[in-house]
Amino acid sequence: MAYNLETLIQTVEPILNPHPHHPWLLRPVHRPQLQSLIDKARSLAQLFENCLPTMAMDARVADLEARIRDAVYEAEDAIEFHFVDQLRASRLRQRFEISLPNLQNIIRDFDLVREEIMKLIDGSQKMNKNNPSPSSSSVPASPANPENTIEGLSNELIKLKEKLTGHEKKLEIIPIVGMGGIGKTTLARNLYDDPLIVSHFDKSAWATVSQDYDLNKLLLDLLQSATGDLSNEICREGIHKLILRLYQMLYGRRYLIVLDDIWSSKAWDDLKTCFPDNGQGSRVVVTTRELSLANYVASEILHCRMNLLDDDQSWNLLRRKVFREENCPTELEIVGKKIAGDCSGLPLAIHAVGGVLVRLDRCRESWESVADDVRLVVANENEHFSSILSLSYNHLPYYLRPCFLYMSAFPEDFEVKRSNLIRLWVAEGFVKPILGKSLEEAAQVYLQELVDRNLLLVCREEIKGRVKSYMMHDMMRELCIRKAREEDFLFPSRSSTDDISPEEMLQSRRLSVHSRLCANRIAKSRKLRIVNRTMMCFIRRWSSYESELSFSESRALRVLSAEEVKVSNQDKRLMNLRYLSSDIDLDLGGNLRAPFYNLQTLIIKRKPGVTTSSLIGSNVTWCLMNMPRLRHVKFIDTSMTLNSPGEDEVVVLEDLQTLSPVVINETFPRVLKLFPNLKKLGIRRHGELVIVSTIDLNYLSKLETLKCLCDLGTEAPSILSLLVFPHSLKKLILYQCSIPLDYSDRIGELPNLEILNLSSCLFESQTWEVGKGGFGRLRMLRLHRVDMVTWRADERHYPRLEQLDIRNCFRLEEIPSGIGEIPTLQIINVHKTMSPSAVESLRRIQEEQLEYGNSLQVRFFL
Repeated sequence: MAYNLETLIQTVEPILNPHPHHPWLLRPVHRPQLQSLIDKARSLAQLFENCLPTMAMDARVADLEARIRDAVYEAEDAIEFHFVDQLRASRLRQRFEISLPNLQNIIRDFDLVREEIMKLIDGSQKMNKNNPSPSSSSVPASPANPENTIEGLSNELIKLKEKLTGHEKKLEIIPIVGMGGIGKTTLARNLYDDPLIVSHFDKSAWATVSQDYDLNKLLLDLLQSATGDLSNEICREGIHKLILRLYQMLYGRRYLIVLDDIWSSKAWDDLKTCFPDNGQGSRVVVTTRELSLANYVASEILHCRMNLLDDDQSWNLLRRKVFREENCPTELEIVGKKIAGDCSGLPLAIHAVGGVLVRLDRCRESWESVADDVRLVVANENEHFSSILSLSYNHLPYYLRPCFLYMSAFPEDFEVKRSNLIRLWVAEGFVKPILGKSLEEAAQVYLQELVDRNLLLVCREEIKGRVKSYMMHDMMRELCIRKAREEDFLFPSRSSTDDISPEEMLQSRRLSVHSRLCANRIAKSRKLRIVNRTMMCFIRRWSSYESELSFSESRALRVLSAEEVKVSNQDKRLMNLRYLSSDIDLDLGGNLRAPFYNLQTLIIKRKPGVTTSSLIGSNVTWCLMNMPRLRHVKFIDTSMTLNSPGEDEVVVLEDLQTLSPVVINETFPRVLKLFPNLKKLGIRRHGELVIVSTIDLNYLSKLETLKCLCDLGTEAPSILSLLVFPHSLKKLILYQCSIPLDYSDRIGELPNLEILNLSSCLFESQTWEVGKGGFGRLRMLRLHRVDMVTWRADERHYPRLEQLDIRNCFRLEEIPSGIGEIPTLQIINVHKTMSPSAVESLRRIQEEQLEYGNSLQVRFFL
C-alpha cells in the first residue's frame, strides 16, 4: 500500500547519509540511483496523501497501491539483503554495493505507477467538471423507530435539550462526538424529533454530510428538509443562489440545523455561511467521529462526548432488540448478558448481534454458539456494521494507516504502553519527520490523531494530558485485524483454534503470536523466513522443550519482541535489526565491528545468573558506541556500568533519549556527556561506593525524567546531596533514597517538576517539613513505603496538585488537613495498610470537602 513508501524512505536514508562513525557504507557511484529512488518514493507518497484521498474506495487506486507495495517490498529486499551479505562477507572492509539492474527496474515501476495516477486524477477532475456526481448525503432521516430508543444516554439527552432551548440568544454550534457506531445519529435523531424541540424552533432541517459530499446536493437537502418540497427551478440553481436562498429563509427565525456525519473542516467552512447569527437562539448540531473537527467548530464546553454503555445498559438494549416488550426466558439471561458484555458497550454492535439472535431459535445452544465469539459473529454476519466501522479507516490519511493496522499485533484487551508503541512505530519506519520535532514527538502527534478520531482509547493517564497507555475497542480491533490481513500488512495468530500452518504464518512480513499452539508450531519449524521483518510473541514459554529459534534466514528482521527466546551466536547477522526486546542471553559485542549498526531500541530483561556484561559484551560502552543509531536503551532487573571509551572509540550518540539504569562510578559524569540529548535517565548507586565529586546534570538540558535508585542502610552519604538537577526535569523518581532534611526544598525549586514519586525512601528524623517555597508546579505526588512519621504541609505548598497517591506508609500518623484545601486537587488514592490516625485524618478531609460541596474524591483501597 502507499504507506509502505515511508518505510522505504527510512530504509534508504541511513545508507545515503551514513553515521560519521561508519562512513564506509556507500560507494559514491551508487548515490544517484538511491537518491532517485528516494525522490520518486517521496513524490508518490505526496500524490497519495494530497490528491487521492477522495478516491480511496476506487478499485483502480487499490490496484495501484498493491503494485506500490510489491515494488517497495522488492526494493527493501534488494537493499537490505545486499547490505547484510556484503557486510558479513567483507567484515566491513569493503564499501556497500547494490545490484543496480534491480534498482533500475524498481525506479521504472514507480514511474509507471505515477503516470497511471496522474491519468486517474485527470480523468476524475474532468468527470467531476462535466458530470457532477450525486451526493452521498442522504435525504432527511426517517422518524425514529423503537429500535433507535436511547439507552444509557438520558443524562446526555437532558443536557442537550437544555443547550438547545437555553436562554443563550447567539447562534451556538453543538458537536456530538464519538466513535463510529456509538449512537451519535440516534441521539441527534431523538433530539430532532422530540416534541419539545420541534415546538421550540421555527424552522428545522437535517442533512447527512458523509465523507464525499456534494455541496450543491447538501444545500438542496437542507432546503427540502426545511420546506418539505422544492421546485424544479430551485433544483437547477447554482451553489451561490442556493446559499443565499437558505440564508434568507433562516434569517430572522429561530432555527435548528442538524449536520450528521461530518468529517472535514472544509465541509463546515462550505456550509457555515448559510447560518445567520441573528440573536434568535438558533442552534446547529453536528455529529462527527473527529474530535479535531469538533474543536474546530465549537469550544470544548459545548461538546457532547458520547461514552460506551456499561454492562447493564448493554443488556437492556440487547433484550429490547431481541424480545421487544416480551420477557427474556430465564435460561437465556445469563448467556445473553455475556453476549451483551462482549459487545464492549458499542450500541451498533449490540444491534448487530441482536439481529443475529432474532433469527436464531430461542434455545441456550443457539445463543451459546454466538457467545463463543461475539465479535467474529458481528463482523461476519452484519455487512452494515462492518461498513460503518470501515468508514473510519477509509478516512484515515495514508500516514496514519500503518499505525492503526499495527494495533492488530497486540492481544485482545492488551494495554499498550505509550512509550513502547512509539518506539515500535519509529523502528518500523512509519513516522514521517516533522520539522522541529523528534521522531518520538511526531509519533505522539500521530497517537493523538488516532485518539481524536476515536480509533484508540486512552487506558491510563498519569496526569491529564500525559497518557501512559492505550487500548483498542474490541469491535474496532476486529476491523483492524481484518484490514491487516487483507492488505498483507501483519498476520496476528489470535487463538489456539487458528487452523493455520507454520508455513502460512511465516510467509507474512510481520508476525504476531498470541497463542501457545501457534508459538509451538513456529518453534518446531526452527527458523523464521527470509521475508520476516517483524516478530512479536506474547507467550512466555514457547514450548516444553524450549526449542531454539534460528534467525539464520532472517537477514532483514527489523523488530524482535519476544520473551524466553533462545538465540544462537550465529544470529549476529541481524544487522537490520532496529528494535530488540527480550530476555535472551545474547552477546551483542561479538567479533564484528558493527553487528547491530541500525539498532534503535534495546530492551533486555536479565535472566537469573546472567550478568549485564554477558548480555551485550564485556565492554558495555564500546558496544553502545558501535550502535550509532541508538535511541532507547533499557535494562530490567539489572544495570549497566559504563567505562570511559578509548580515544578511537568515542562516538557522541546524538539520538539517544533513554538510558536506564546506569551504575554511578568515577567515570560516569564523563561518559554521560556522550549522550547530550537524553530525555529519560535512570541512575543507581551500589553498596558503599564513595563518590566525592558533585554530579552536575545541568548539561543534560533536555532531561525530563530521572530515576535515582540507591541502597539504603549504607553509611555512605546520600547520593542526593551530590546531584545537581537540570531545570528541564518534569518527573523525578526516588527509590530507596535517604532524603536529607533540607533536600525537599531543593527539589521543590525545580521550575518544571510535575510528578514526584518517592518509593521506599527515608526522611531524616522521620519528618517531612515542606519549606516555604513548596512545590509550585507539582501535579502528582506518589508516596510508597516512605518511612516518615510526621508530614508538615498545607495547601500553599502544593498549589497545583491534582492527584495524591499514598501506599503502605505504615508509620505516617496524619495527612495534613490543609491538603484538602488545595483547589486543584481532584483525587486522593490510599492503598493498603495505614495507621488508624492517618485513615481518620483522611476521612475528616473527605467529610469537610463534602460539606463545602467540593468534588474531591478520597478512595480507600484497604
